[in-house]
Parts: sequence; C-alpha cells; structure tokens
Amino acid sequence: IVDLGTNDIIGSEAQSGGFEEFSKLIKEEYIKFVQALKEKYPNAAIVLCSGTFNYSKMDLQKYDAVFAEVAASFEESQKVYHCRFEKSDNAHPTSEENQEYGKILAQKLRTVLGWE
Repeated sequence: IVDLGTNDIIGSEAQSGGFEEFSKLIKEEYIKFVQALKEKYPNAAIVLCSGTFNYSKMDLQKYDAVFAEVAASFEESQKVYHCRFEKSDNAHPTSEENQEYGKILAQKLRTVLGWE
C-alpha cells in the first residue's frame, strides 16, 4: 500500500510551472518508484492510494487522475492498482475517516487479491 504525493504536491505545482509540468514530473517519478518496488518485490500487489487530504488550493480530482494513470501504466500482470478515497472534511483525516478509508482499502485488497 503506497500513499504518497500529498505533501509533495502542496506548493510544488506553482514552483514547477503549473499542473501540466508538475503532473508530468510526478508521474515519471512515481512510475520509477513503483518500478523499483516491483524489482525488489516482483510478486507483490501494489495499491496506490490518494484523495484523503483536504487542501483548498489543490484540485484533488486532477491529482487522483494522475495517480490512476500511474497505476494504469503498468501491465495487468504486474498487479499495480489505484484506490481513491473521498477527501477528508478536515486538513487531515479524523480517526473515523481513517476507519472508513481502512474499510474501503480492505475491500479493494479483497478484490484485487482474489479473496472474495
């Protein structure tokens, strides 16, 4: 389970020439990171999570799409998936929200790992 990017995104978009340039960089680096994980753990299923952080200056839907594209860039046999959560009502998720995210993630894992 990988949940990266939120803190990297805040403020970086404007510094790197806007969303298009920054999303390209995020995709390239995230793909390299996942490839490194797959080299070390070739049989692992990897779930890229996104969406929980509520920051008014960031369009989470655009970034969720970026992370979904990263997961989709891998062959199905490589078992790389994306799990999008609904954004928190707060800057950081509450314990109740985290419990809900856990339920969503558990269902995703059951599905992708064939536990159902």
